Amino acid sequence: MTARRFGRRLAKRCRVLTLNDYDVTLERDGRLGLAAFQREKFDICLLDVMMPGMDGLEACKQVRAGKSGQDTTIIMLTSQSAPAMRVQAALSGCDAYLTKPIDKQSLFTAIDKAIAKRAELRGVPISGLQSGKGFMGLLARLRG
Repeated sequence: MTARRFGRRLAKRCRVLTLNDYDVTLERDGRLGLAAFQREKFDICLLDVMMPGMDGLEACKQVRAGKSGQDTTIIMLTSQSAPAMRVQAALSGCDAYLTKPIDKQSLFTAIDKAIAKRAELRGVPISGLQSGKGFMGLLARLRG
C-alpha cells in the first residue's frame, strides 16, 4: 500500500490499525472491497458510507447477505451525522456508526464493543475468539 495510491489519511489509519495488532487489506472502492470479502473471511469490516463503485450501505447489505457476513463486525465510517443516515446504516446491517473525524480511541472502542456484541450474540466468550481477518473499504485481520 502506498500513501499516494489511497490518500495520506487512509494510509495513516491503516498504520494505526497495523500498529495495534491488525493485519489490514485495503481496497480502493466498494466493489473491490466486496470482491475481497467474497474471496476471504474477515472479522471486521470498516466501511465508509461514501465509497466509489458501491457505497458503504450497499456493501454492508451485500456482506450481510453472504454466508460469512453474519459473523462479521461491520462499522460504518462517515462524515454524515444526520439521524436519517444513522437509521439507514442500521437498516443496512452495520454494528456501529462513527462520524468523522474519528479519533483512534473512538475507533478502537467501537471495534471492541462491536466484537463483544457479535460474540455475545453467537454465544462465544470473548476469550474464545480466534485470530482471523477483518475489512475497511479497508479489510483488517486480527492478529492472534
